[in-house]
Amino acid sequence: MQPLTLQQFELQNKRLVVRYFEEVQNKDNADLVDTLFSPEATFNGAPLDLERLKERIKSPARIFKDFIISIHEVIPLKDYVIARTSGEGIHVGEWFGFQPASKRAGMRAIDFFRISNGKIVEHWHIADRLGALLQLELLPLKKGNK
Repeated sequence: MQPLTLQQFELQNKRLVVRYFEEVQNKDNADLVDTLFSPEATFNGAPLDLERLKERIKSPARIFKDFIISIHEVIPLKDYVIARTSGEGIHVGEWFGFQPASKRAGMRAIDFFRISNGKIVEHWHIADRLGALLQLELLPLKKGNK
């Protein structure tokens, strides 16, 4: 079997990340976690507990109901993949100590993944949670600010 070209390698990594968003996040398919993630994977620099991730995906108790992630860009760069996404749903669970607002809100995010041997070994997630909290009107604003 011939080794992959850089372009084929990057395409394979890109497909892995897209599969994570489309099948694990959007379709709640926890069975794919072991297929997509290395047992030694990290999330934001800390060890990622795959069993806890699977439980969270399967749990009906969500912070946002009908939360769907839209993928805007996926950029592969050697063994890294950068994804620009946005997600939207209805706030139905406690979040950062705030009770459910029962309103729709969205947030944008950037995710950095490192792939090794066909599995995600590192995931960095940066989301605009402040923007979502403001949309939900959960943070007080000074008079005159909008």
